[in-house]
Amino acid sequence: MKTVIHRKPDDSWIVKSATVSQESDGKFYISVLFEVADSINTYVADTNNCIGLDYASDGLYVDNNGNVGTNHKYYRESHGKLAKAQRKLSRRQGSKKHEAKSNNYIKQLRKVNKIHHHRYVIVVERYILR
Repeated sequence: MKTVIHRKPDDSWIVKSATVSQESDGKFYISVLFEVADSINTYVADTNNCIGLDYASDGLYVDNNGNVGTNHKYYRESHGKLAKAQRKLSRRQGSKKHEAKSNNYIKQLRKVNKIHHHRYVIVVERYILR
């Protein structure tokens, strides 16, 4: 199974719990909680590697070097694709109340949820993390 491990646990760490969750687009995620011994390495930021960000009304941000962040419209670009997928979903057996949901309806619903998830992730990655 493909995994992303951002920090390897030490031998002294004790596993307290593991939570498995499934997103609406069908992907599974696991969150593991460890109990750590009393000494934790503290990270001190390198002041030579830091930048300052400021809000810019014409763009997204301006950093202390004068670089301007782009204000790309990812959300609006995927609007047409989402609308088409939702139209296909509305024509499937199971879109009406009290109607049995077909397998094709469930597959199309996952596609719609995947587009929603992708739109949200791109917005978060592009605007908050950078």
